[in-house]
Amino acid sequence: MAKIGRIKRLANPGGGTGISFSADLLLAAKLMLEYSLEDRKDNATPPLDNHMSKHSIGSIVLLIAGLESWLNEALAHLSTYDPTLRTRGKDTLLTKYKYLCSWDGAGRIALTDIATLARAHCLNLSQINDDLKLVIEVRNEIVHPMPFGTGSPWNVPNDFLRLHHMGLLMTTGKPDEDYAFNAKLRSYALAYWCWEVTETAVSLLVKHFEPDQLVAWTAPNFSQYKSLCPPKDLANYGFP
Repeated sequence: MAKIGRIKRLANPGGGTGISFSADLLLAAKLMLEYSLEDRKDNATPPLDNHMSKHSIGSIVLLIAGLESWLNEALAHLSTYDPTLRTRGKDTLLTKYKYLCSWDGAGRIALTDIATLARAHCLNLSQINDDLKLVIEVRNEIVHPMPFGTGSPWNVPNDFLRLHHMGLLMTTGKPDEDYAFNAKLRSYALAYWCWEVTETAVSLLVKHFEPDQLVAWTAPNFSQYKSLCPPKDLANYGFP
């Protein structure tokens, strides 16, 4: 019932002011990523480009919560141009993102086709959508766990094998004696990649909405992770 009420408020906003928690959620997500970097100190012999951390799980969950909050902010603001956007509050996170990518503006705002923008910035829109879908599925796996054995090599379900092949999951290096899948998700490299994917998706959407600068105002919050050590440089990361 509470979700239905929130959707109704988006579709039929009342008087007064409103705020969103995207900035707060993304700050908390960045702090979790920072803590997960600090967790490297507690790993006796971590891989050169990764390490296990429970904080990385929290960073991913808060990051995607921040993304959905930010998309709801965008829908609420852009509905001043197109009131039909208010009905999109009921959509799934990925559907909201794809719909805003396909929205071509209305009335006082005219937007450039997002596929054209992606090509102009050497980005692959299809790849961005696929990556974002995978990041969301990682979040779903964390918050709606089914902690059973996968019965597959490397203990990785088929839908997540791409993460394994990219080297983003924790692993023993032994396909028949690997970590449980939920433990494999406790990965600094995976959390960092989720931030990279989300920032790319948001940045493209901001370019799409460039005629309206308000959407871009809070987008830099998705870049906070860049102040932390990327996985490729972990081997040279020192602690005081």
